[in-house]
Amino acid sequence: MNLESLLTNHFLRFIFPFVILIVFWVFIKPLISTNTRENADKERCETAALIKEKSIIGVVIAKYRDKRDLRHFAYRRGKVRVDNSFFVLEGSDTYDHIQVGDSIIKEKGSFVVKLIRQDSVYTHTLDYGCK
Repeated sequence: MNLESLLTNHFLRFIFPFVILIVFWVFIKPLISTNTRENADKERCETAALIKEKSIIGVVIAKYRDKRDLRHFAYRRGKVRVDNSFFVLEGSDTYDHIQVGDSIIKEKGSFVVKLIRQDSVYTHTLDYGCK
């Protein structure tokens, strides 16, 4: 082997991993990202369909975030505590307006949430970004 071919082989061994990385980043990464985004959208819309069919009626007794910083609240329906994750994938500001002590009502088949606080009624619409 002459010096020129040695330099070329060494150069190719050094550059080849970078070429592979660039090919991956340009062609394969966008495909993976799109699938991840589509899966997240699908999960959010499936969650929205489930939540639309649930009803809430009670008094808010707790509002908290879990270890992953996801938004939850609990309400009391009679003597039963109900923990709830309606707001984990939801995008409106409804969760920010909920206060402990509020009466909360959401009818089955609707995304409208009513918060009753003292003599005021606040109406919010849940938004999951689905059609």
